[in-house]
Amino acid sequence: DYFQGKMPDLITKITDSKEQIKKFKKVKDLLKKQESELQKVNSKKTGELEILYKSSQNRQSSIELSYHVSSCGWSPLYNMRASNIGNPIQFEYIAEVYQNTGVNWTNCNLTIATGNPILEGKKPELYSWSIGEHDYSSTLNNLNNLGENEDLKLEGTYYKKDVRKNRVKKPIITENLTFTSFKIPQKLSINSEDGEKGVTILKRKLPADYQYFAVPKKSNGVFLIAQVTEWEKLPLIPGKSHIYFDNTFIGKSYIKPNIISDTLEVSLGQDQNILINRKKQENKCLNKTTILGATKTRGYEINIKNNRNKTIKIQIMDQIPISKSNRIKITSKLGEGWSLDEDTGLLEWVLEIPSGDKKSSTFEFEIKHPKKLNIPIL
Repeated sequence: DYFQGKMPDLITKITDSKEQIKKFKKVKDLLKKQESELQKVNSKKTGELEILYKSSQNRQSSIELSYHVSSCGWSPLYNMRASNIGNPIQFEYIAEVYQNTGVNWTNCNLTIATGNPILEGKKPELYSWSIGEHDYSSTLNNLNNLGENEDLKLEGTYYKKDVRKNRVKKPIITENLTFTSFKIPQKLSINSEDGEKGVTILKRKLPADYQYFAVPKKSNGVFLIAQVTEWEKLPLIPGKSHIYFDNTFIGKSYIKPNIISDTLEVSLGQDQNILINRKKQENKCLNKTTILGATKTRGYEINIKNNRNKTIKIQIMDQIPISKSNRIKITSKLGEGWSLDEDTGLLEWVLEIPSGDKKSSTFEFEIKHPKKLNIPIL
């Protein structure tokens, strides 16, 4: 009877205790969440700016601040699109912008410059170079480490939004003495640590001459090459390029604007409509040995057919060996169209082939050497 009388009161106390435990657990979880948020805030790199403002009278004023941050930048990406042989190349200059400042940029005005404001603008000076009796290893290491600052960060391609959304207006291009700036007319929002965002800063149609290229000794593929001109007039910096032909992605390349050339060669991939092969002429491939020495001869035939519906121009490359010893003599016999570079042994055949036509040509070479010498040759 005693325990039965106490049981209802004990059950009520146990129930109340469980409810209190639930409430305490909710408070604990809430405190942990607040602690986690505070840790995130404290982990961000922040700075404080103190401004001393003097005025002879009470007034309200606005202050505009500008400052440099090192955790943002951009890298170039060039899209080159060819639609048909004979048409200009559609050239697109894209800036892949990133920022890891810890602050989201919302509806901001953006100007992209090819110069780096962090790089020192002072010209270098040379001072007297004295040599004495001491260890130069540390000095040489310091000299070798000079000038290792990276001008631009070139990384992989990653778009958070479609680049075509940023094509409403053309950027304003300003060329200064040492760099070019692009003022983006529309406002942009770029979140911190949110990857790269593509912004189109320049579009041009560039003249191009198209020519086919083949090295049948290495491959039976015939490559279409676009020789682009007037590209050196654009304010480019070294960067990756993506190549498209007939709206199909062909591959990647790299543009180096500092090369001294007014023509940029772009490979547009293999054309399956141009057929080429290289055959060994068995009756011209002989190995002979006499008292005077050994003689090896080789002969090859190149065949090419144009299945395109228009005349094409093609450059075909091959080679013959060159001698590095006065005991080894090499002579050649070239068929129609071939030219030989005596210093390198490279052969070149440039020709035009009408639609549906086929062309052939041959070349031979002979190697004479003492029979004691082992001259491997296929």
